[in-house]
This record gives sequence, structure tokens and C-alpha cells, in this order.
Amino acid sequence: MTRLELMQLSQGLSDLYTGLETDLLANIAAFLTAEQADMPSAQWKIQMLAQLGALDRKNLRTIAMYVKNVPRMLQDTLQAGVLSALEDLEPGFRQMVLDGILQGTDTPVEDTMARALKAYARQAKKSMNMVNTVMRYKARDAAHKAINDTAELADKQEFLNVLNKAAGKTVSGIESRQAAMRQCIKEMTDKGIPAFVDKRGREWSPEAYVNMAIRTTAVNTAQQAQFDRMDDYGLNLVEVSSHSGARPKCAKDQGKIFNRSGGGGYTTDLHGRKIRYYAWSESSYGEPDGILGINCGHQIYPFTPGVSYQTYFPEPEEENAESYKKAQQQRELERRVRKSKRECMMLETAGDPEGARQAQQLLKQRQDALRQFCGDNGLRYKPDRTAVADYKKSVAGYVPPDQTERIRKLNGEQYLSSAPNSWSSTQPTVHSQSELKEIREYAESKGIKLYHRKAFSGDTELLESEIDMVHMLREDFGITDPITIGWKPMSEEDFAETSANHQQIWFNELVLRSRQITEANLSSDNVLATNSADGIAAHEMGHIISGKIRNGKSGLDIYKETVYNVSGKRVTDDEAIALLIEKVSIYSSFLTVKSNGTVAYHEIIPEMVSVNSTNPNKYSKEFVRLLKEACEL
Repeated sequence: MTRLELMQLSQGLSDLYTGLETDLLANIAAFLTAEQADMPSAQWKIQMLAQLGALDRKNLRTIAMYVKNVPRMLQDTLQAGVLSALEDLEPGFRQMVLDGILQGTDTPVEDTMARALKAYARQAKKSMNMVNTVMRYKARDAAHKAINDTAELADKQEFLNVLNKAAGKTVSGIESRQAAMRQCIKEMTDKGIPAFVDKRGREWSPEAYVNMAIRTTAVNTAQQAQFDRMDDYGLNLVEVSSHSGARPKCAKDQGKIFNRSGGGGYTTDLHGRKIRYYAWSESSYGEPDGILGINCGHQIYPFTPGVSYQTYFPEPEEENAESYKKAQQQRELERRVRKSKRECMMLETAGDPEGARQAQQLLKQRQDALRQFCGDNGLRYKPDRTAVADYKKSVAGYVPPDQTERIRKLNGEQYLSSAPNSWSSTQPTVHSQSELKEIREYAESKGIKLYHRKAFSGDTELLESEIDMVHMLREDFGITDPITIGWKPMSEEDFAETSANHQQIWFNELVLRSRQITEANLSSDNVLATNSADGIAAHEMGHIISGKIRNGKSGLDIYKETVYNVSGKRVTDDEAIALLIEKVSIYSSFLTVKSNGTVAYHEIIPEMVSVNSTNPNKYSKEFVRLLKEACEL
């Protein structure tokens, strides 16, 4: 497989996360403009901050929709790279064995592939799991900052003076806030939603980090398979490709032949010519910005003495440095164009046509600057490098794209469920006083109190089923504290929530209207571990049970012990989280930020309790057994 083909494979994952960033920004823009009442900025700020939880949950579901098949896509990408790399080499190796040039090997090619995949697949999954978590919390931080900055800027006298002068009138509160929001949205778009924060505190965009992480991992996996197969046949020499514009460390190594297992020296090629080779240990291999390092564009090829001939040679130093500089400048101009396109989309989503018009003017300037630079320096203008998912050149009348359709295109049809995700057909039911009394008495017979701010208007059989689930788990875990069940309006992104004192479960009133539609929503979102409506009650009971743990163990501790007891394998925290994502749910891996700034995996216990209550397996059963021990039952 060529490096270009590997890059194309990894580009699908990069596009997926770039689309995710765009939709998270759109979620924030829509959230910021949802409350447009003419009120003081201080009051607006309080209301918006109080509603951040709803935005966080919406972002969580957006992330889950995008990334639920990332593990499979990762595996496909790495396997395709390894398979193709070895397919290119193996026929030649076997022919040289037949010709008596090489010694044969007893190692099947499948074993060589497995070694390379094992070395890098776990690393790739860990990187993407971290990206999912980082983007969720960075999206929340971005919204929090935009709220604070908008409220502060809207009341600044200097800012108001500029607005008044430009408008030729005294600008009202809501007008000044919209202008302030426009500026804050621009700043947020310029920064984006980071996907990774390195040890120096630098924030990487999803495009940059995912491209780097996946492309580098895919290439390294294929290269490791090549190295391993060369070792199987006893080959040590490799030739490094060369191209103009290589980065400094790579430029010193490109076009040379290296010995991977010893020092430098000389060999001969197909025509008997003397060829110099160098010690691999003297190259920049292994350094992030070295040969075959992060985002390196070079390839390696086996060099067989007496059979191969040298194909690549070093590039002139000054010409290479100049080409590298121009390529970096082109990439920066391309990034600016993409940022402008996202800004146009966000301002339209925020209902700010004037802001969008100004952003469109800046976009045109940036596009012209990019084309001019490419023309002046003999570079090829590449429209695909400035593409933004669903950006429409005609910004006027822009309609925010349907997320499901975009994700379906990015993932491929086979990666996405087509189940409907809509509450539109759920209708309230009017119950008589005798019916309401009957359901209240049913709950009391199970030791549960019903609390509601208005009369129940859902499916009584469904509510009874939720009551039964709460009762069963309450009995199973010996919980004697009173538990109250209620229902109220919630965001469509929410199914239920548990009170801070772990004594009250609130259901979204929409959830209780139709089992069929609720379970269709669960299947479509694919966020929770269960697609059963009863699993919602089980999940919330998991939060209540979490508060009963007496031995100090966390959900992650219990899950790691579960894996060991069932499979006999000890796993690290990272390995356990990867297993939870693959075997349980994406939601089980999400972190909760405590008031003191620390983080914890608070969704593991609820998700495992939900699984065991609706679709038990040997892992969930063992987890619940250990959970009872932790609660000293």
C-alpha cells in the first residue's frame, strides 16, 4: 500500500472528527441564541450558565453519534494498511527464497500481521477515547467562556460607544449583546474545539491531531509489519524515499540506504555497483519530527544486496528548505479559509445574517490570498484542503445540516442505524382521577412514592414497568431509604436524571408516553448500554446504588476486577475504558467533573446495572456481585 493510500484511509477518520467539531460549534451557537429576551446581561448570563448541563448532554449525544463506530473504523484502517504492505512484499520474498537468494521462514504472514496490529491498535483506540473526552469538556469550556465574554463585553461602555457611533443611535441591550456574541463566536471559531492538549499545554485541533494520530499510527503499523517480515526473512537493509520539501531532520536521511541491525558500510546493487549504507541508529528514526515520525511523508523499501538498485537520492539542501517553507505557508492559509467557512455557518445558525455577511467578506479575502500565494509560488491549489462538511457557498438562507445525514455519509451507511429519533408522534394522555389514584397506589405498594408537578400524562403500563424496575433493584440491593419517582419537561436529549441526594428519579415526561418511540430513540442515539425503556430506570438506580458503596471502590475498580475474575486477565485503567466502550457503551466511558475540579467515571456503575437488568451476561453478573460486596451486602 502506498503512503497516499494509507493517508486516504486515515482521512475518513479525520473528516469524521472535523465534522464533529463543526457540529459542536453549531450546537453552541444555537444554544447561545436560544434565549433572546430583552433582559439585563447579568440575568441572561445567569440563565445561560444554569442551562449549560442541557448543552453538555446534547454535545454528548452528538459525540456518541459520530464516534460509536470509530473502533471498527480504526481496526479496518490498520488492517488494510498492514495487509496491503505485506501483499506488496511477500510475493517478492517468496520468489527470492525459490531462487536461493533468501532463507525461508516458518512464520506465517498472518502471525506477522497480528504482531504489528497488537502493537499499535491499542494505542490508536486510547488516542481516540481521549479525543472524545477532551472534545466534550472543551466544548463546554468554550460555551462557558462565550457566555461570560458576551455578558461582559455587551455592558462595556467603550464597546457601546463604538456600536452607537456605527449605528447612529443608542443601541439597546439585546442589540449590544448580539453584537458582542458575534465577536465571541468569531473568537470561538478561530480557536475551535480542541481534541488534544499536549504536555506543554498546546491545544491541537481535531483535524490536526486526528490526522496526525491516525495517519502516523496507520503508517507505523504498516511499517512495523514490514520490519517484522523483513526480520522473518533475515533482511536488514532499507532504502528511504526522497521528495522536495522534506522537513529538516527527514531531509538529512532521505534518499539513503540504512542498516537496521548494525553499522555503516558498503554493499552492491543489481548491477554490481558499490552502494554505501548507513547505521539506522544514526538516523532520526524514533524522533517525533524525524524520519518515519509524526506526519512524515517518506516510505521505506527493503534493499536486497545483489538484487535491488538504488532508486532515491538526497535532494539539494537549499531547494528542499525553500519548498518546505512554502508548503508550511500554504497550510496556514488553508487553515484560515476553513475557519472562515465555519464562522459563516455558526453565525447563520445563530441567526445573525449581518455577522454572516461580514464573515463571508473575510472568507473571500482569505480564499483570494490562498489562490494568489499558490499562483505566485508555483503551487497547486487544492480545494479539498479547504473543504468544510456541508458548507454552502451561498450563505444567505443557509439551513443547518441534518447531523444524521452528515454522519451517515462520513461513516458509510453500514455504520449507522436508520432508526427514527423523534418524539414528534408522542401525545399526552388524559387520565381520570381514579386512574391516577390507581397508579399512585400501585407505586405505594412497591414502597415508592410518586411526585409530580402536574398530572401524569403518559402510558400507565410503561410507568408501572419503570416502577417495577426501581422496586426490583431496591429490593436486590437492600435499599431502605425512600425513593421517589417523578416526571417533568426536559430537553429532548435527556431521558432521566437522579437528584443530588440520590433519593429521587426524574423522568423526561416524553419518555413515559410510548415504549415503542422511547426505545426507537434509545436505538437511534445508541448512547446508553440498553435499548430497553426499562433500562432507563435501571441506569438511574445505578446512580442511587453508587451512593451506597462502603469500601471506597470506584466503578472502574470494580470493572477491572470483573474482567480479571471472568477472563483471568489484568487490565490497566486505559484498557478497561477501551473495553467498556467496545463491550458496554460510549456513555460508560465519559468523565464527570466534580466541584473541586477532579474527574471520575460516574457512569460505569449505572451502565453495568442497566445491562444486568435488561440483557445480563457473565461480565454484568460478576460486576453486580462485586458491586454488592462493595455495598457490604
